[in-house]
Amino acid sequence: MVRWLARISIALALAGAAAHYWLFYDNSAPKGADFALDITEIRRAAAAMPGPMPSRVEVETVSRHMVPEIAMVAGAGWKKIEMVRNAYRVVTGDASIIIDTGFSRAAAEADGAEYGVKSYDDNAWQRLLAAMDEAASIVVTHEHKDHIGGLLESPIAERLLSKSLLVPEQVREAPANLWPIADRQGYASFEYAGAKAIAPGVVLIRASGHTPGSQMIFVKLEDGAEFLFLGDTATMLDNVRLERQRSRLVTTFYSRDDRRAVAMQLSGLNDLMKSEPEVMLIPGHDSIAIQSLVDRGALERGFSGRAAAAGAVHNDQGAS
Repeated sequence: MVRWLARISIALALAGAAAHYWLFYDNSAPKGADFALDITEIRRAAAAMPGPMPSRVEVETVSRHMVPEIAMVAGAGWKKIEMVRNAYRVVTGDASIIIDTGFSRAAAEADGAEYGVKSYDDNAWQRLLAAMDEAASIVVTHEHKDHIGGLLESPIAERLLSKSLLVPEQVREAPANLWPIADRQGYASFEYAGAKAIAPGVVLIRASGHTPGSQMIFVKLEDGAEFLFLGDTATMLDNVRLERQRSRLVTTFYSRDDRRAVAMQLSGLNDLMKSEPEVMLIPGHDSIAIQSLVDRGALERGFSGRAAAAGAVHNDQGAS
């Protein structure tokens, strides 16, 4: 009996170790075709539309919370790292395009953003609402609520949707609690294949993998600065640098990524990082990587113009 129990204990320990490795350390994925990321063609598309190029990119951080690093980068350490939920504003003269829309305080708290003394910024949310109202168009990197939620939770969501460029998969897979299925029937989705310019200097790039509707967004400014918004294809910059996906615990049981597609995309982005280091990669939630671009002056912190005034009205609330 003792020997039998010992064998069971060993078997259970080995099974537990194997499960632990598979959930948090394994980075394997089925092999697939290379991800086509032709930067020359993307640049050509960005320059093809007539008109002035954007002058700057602004960023608003609406919420922050802490997660174990290993959840976001398979095989990394267990230290806690800060994740941010951001929205971006691409400014050209008096016009602007919003990239990603964060989500409301209620949605952030439900998602676990209650960690940290300044986890949600109500002023940033008000500026984001104003910026979406005045924007020429709105695009999202994918259909998860922390990227599309602000658009759908806005008090004027119906009006904002009329100028939003959502691909069919983003419409189909958007959170039903934020956008009832019946309300989507008349929406005209934005269909394209490969890469498509939507304004001078702004190009959408199909990148299904993290979600069916995932896309990357390339932005080139009038001064030549170039950005590539990655969404959650790369939640952290280390996903690209190390070519390591998020842990299987996250990708298999939470976000349900197509791991083969994401592996190929990270490989292509890693190649781009090495061959075109001047292209600034904007990961989905990497607080340190994004702040470093703010510190360099590549990104401007806070939405300006009418959006800034809207946020200032709520200075009595502050961040909490």
